[in-house]
Amino acid sequence: MRLSGLAVLGWVAVILCTSSCELSELSDPIVVSDVEDEFKIIPWERLSPEGRTFEFRLETLAVQDCKSASISHQLNINGNQISLSIREIDAPKDCDPGTDPALGVANAGELSPRFYELTIDLKNTVFNEGQLSVFGDRYVIDMESTEGFEIANRELRRVPEQTIWGYVTYPKNEDQGLAEDLLSDIDSISQTRDFTSGHYGYFRINDNSTNKVTIAGHPNTLNLKQFIYQYEENLDDLATLVEGYRNQYGEQLDIRLYTWTGEEL
Repeated sequence: MRLSGLAVLGWVAVILCTSSCELSELSDPIVVSDVEDEFKIIPWERLSPEGRTFEFRLETLAVQDCKSASISHQLNINGNQISLSIREIDAPKDCDPGTDPALGVANAGELSPRFYELTIDLKNTVFNEGQLSVFGDRYVIDMESTEGFEIANRELRRVPEQTIWGYVTYPKNEDQGLAEDLLSDIDSISQTRDFTSGHYGYFRINDNSTNKVTIAGHPNTLNLKQFIYQYEENLDDLATLVEGYRNQYGEQLDIRLYTWTGEEL
């Protein structure tokens, strides 16, 4: 019988209290096997005009009875050693009614390309050892065990410099031509590029040549055009182009365009 991660932690706490020994006083880590996964860890590269940082994004696999619930955690980095401790699920007093996963973000900052020893634990009780490898074009997580959590996309490819991507939707079929005109105009001032297939967080590059890119969070509609390009020109020119379409066809097209600098135009 598999026990939930928090249930196992509860029994461990009872045993420790019975032995009159505080968890913080233990010198050796406790390894508990066969713990049910309760959390998801999502490797992520946060893009901004100031640079890039690596994040461990956290969420519960089960929804919580509070839309604003969060996951408390602690992240420590010492040289080539990274330790992430997942603590409690916290719900604020002014809880927003509803059901959503609890969320958390542990930002590791800008990581230099190298190998990092990685430890992930639940409440300083269930320990998992592994490695985070940072390369110039990707991050790779390899764990010896993943007790209490699962990792989404163990390999995260880094968004190449000068990359733009996005999508356009059109509620009416007759407006497909307008969407194609927009993509043609973007294509005329951009360059095509052979992106390595894989997961980039913000989008996925597919092996299927008929559907080269899948943008994360795109609407579930057939009236959708997705795109990705290399863009070497001034971003202001691209913003002007997109804004012109929005001003003229705002009720016919919904345009989303993102850049390697973390901006949405």
